[in-house]
Parts: sequence; C-alpha cells; structure tokens
Amino acid sequence: MKKLSPLTMNILIILFLAACANIMPDDGIIDPGEKVGDFLISTGTKEDTLYLYDLKCEDQGATSTVCQAPAGQKINVSLSVFDPSRSADMNLDTIWADHTYHMKIEGRPVNLDAFGSIDAYHVNEFKNSIKMRHWNIWILTDKPGEIKIQNQGNVLSQNFDLTVTYKITAP
Repeated sequence: MKKLSPLTMNILIILFLAACANIMPDDGIIDPGEKVGDFLISTGTKEDTLYLYDLKCEDQGATSTVCQAPAGQKINVSLSVFDPSRSADMNLDTIWADHTYHMKIEGRPVNLDAFGSIDAYHVNEFKNSIKMRHWNIWILTDKPGEIKIQNQGNVLSQNFDLTVTYKITAP
C-alpha cells in the first residue's frame, strides 16, 4: 500500500472541511458572540453600559431614530418593557410574558431566546426609579461606524415598530 504524501493528506483534510462547511450553511440568525461588520453582538451586565434612553437621539419620523455613542462603549440595543402602574414585579413578569418582540440587526433576525433578558432601573424625569426589562443584547465596537437595529412587536396591546441607527463616533 502506498503512503499518502503530507501535501496530499493536507489537501484531503481541507476538502473534507470545506464539504462540512457546505453541509451546515449559515441560517443568517444572529446568536450571542457573533460579529456583524465591526460590531460584536453579545450579552452583558447592567453595569458600565448605555441604554437607548441614555443616548443622544434624534427622531427621523414616527418609526426611525438616530442615536450617537462613543466607540468602545457597550450598548444594550433592546427596547424596554416596564409596568406603567409600577405596582409589583409580578405585573412586569406578566407584561413580559405577554409581549411579542422581533429584532433584526442589519436585516438579519436575532435569536432573542439565546440572549435572554436583563432587568435595569431607570430614573425618570420625576426622579422615580422604574424597573425595566430588556432583551440582553449588546453591541460593542472600537471603531467608528453605523449599525441599524429594527424593533417590532406588541406590548400591552400596543404595536411598535422602531428602527434605530446607532452612529458610533471616535472616543
């Protein structure tokens, strides 16, 4: 029996790996840890981060806004759900369970269940602290650039459709 040369063996391994890659195509759905352009899409914690309500944003009509943030800053890009009556956490749990939410980043759907949710407190204009729940979806980049997030769904029988373009500036 003839021995395969190292070059022939390496070519066979490369062909096998290429064939495996074609068997399992990318379904386009974004999971934690993936990159979209220069942006890492990941999960995070509520410390040392920005939320949409922390950013300088400018409405571009009823369903579009542009927000600016510095490069190197973690940003939670999910819209929040809260209990407007602020009666109890149990009510927030019910509202969360009943809401629908769909997110696309640069046109690609996001696997929300893979990211999970996170609670954070926001102080409103009356200095009241409001518990808010977000999908635990963060973007991070160290380079200036833009990324577009489309949010659609329904909460408390109200439909929402908001596209947010994040313009990341040099630090």
